[in-house]
Amino acid sequence: MNLSAFYTVILTLFVMLAVGFVARKVKIINDTTSKALSTVVIKVGQPFMLIGAMVKTEFSEEKLKTGFVVLGLGVLFHVVLAVVAYYSVFKYNNIDEKKVSEFAIVFGNCVFVGFPLIDSILGSDGLFYGSFF
Repeated sequence: MNLSAFYTVILTLFVMLAVGFVARKVKIINDTTSKALSTVVIKVGQPFMLIGAMVKTEFSEEKLKTGFVVLGLGVLFHVVLAVVAYYSVFKYNNIDEKKVSEFAIVFGNCVFVGFPLIDSILGSDGLFYGSFF
């Protein structure tokens, strides 16, 4: 495990967060720009991150089988989280707050933030398996 690469990724993500925060505060980024940037990340960036994870590693039948096991565990994990989320938000009176909280419990930001971290800690094989999740 290469900790310097991990710290470099963390620092890079923090700088990106800080730049986005400042750009929003000084009104360089408004609601329209924010939505457009989010769309680019979700519809362009994430698919290319997934494709990059798949082509970065050497293919083998064993890795593919393990990848499908990870996929199955990921689905099971999300089902368990959905149940936990459903029972965790009973105290909320506002229906919108319930929906947002349930979604936040079930779906973390595991691609945009998770992929660089997985790559820095586990390398291309870990990123390959992470793409199945």
